[in-house]
Amino acid sequence: MTLNKNILYFAIMALLLLGVGLFQSWNVSLSILNLCLISAIMALGVNIQWGYAGLFNVGIMGFAALGGLAAVLVAMPPIEGAWDKGGWGALGGLLIAVISIGLAVFTYKNMKSGRYRIISILPFALLVSFYLD
Repeated sequence: MTLNKNILYFAIMALLLLGVGLFQSWNVSLSILNLCLISAIMALGVNIQWGYAGLFNVGIMGFAALGGLAAVLVAMPPIEGAWDKGGWGALGGLLIAVISIGLAVFTYKNMKSGRYRIISILPFALLVSFYLD
C-alpha cells in the first residue's frame, strides 16, 4: 500500500506546526500557518499566470511588498525627529531622481541611436547614483 506523497507532506507540516504550538507559542504557529497560506495563494496566482497563460508577471510580488509597507506605515507611530534628521533631504533626493530619470528618458527618445545617445544619458545616471550614495 503506497501513501500519497501530498498527504504525507501535509501530515508532516501539521506535526511541525503542532510542535511549534506546543513548545514555543500558538501565536507563532498560527502566524507561520498564515504566512504559508498567503504564500500558497500567491504561488497559485503566479502558476496560473505564468504556467497556463504564459505571462510572466512579477507585479504580484510588488503588490505584496506594497501591502507589507502599507501595514507597517499604518501600524507604526510617526517619529517626529526623523524629519529633522533628513526627511526633507530624502524627499529632495527622490525629486532629483525622478527629474534625472525623466530627462534621461527624454534624451534617449529624442536622440538618434548610436554612441552619442549613451554618452548623453550618462550624466543623468551619474547624478542619480552620486546623490543616492
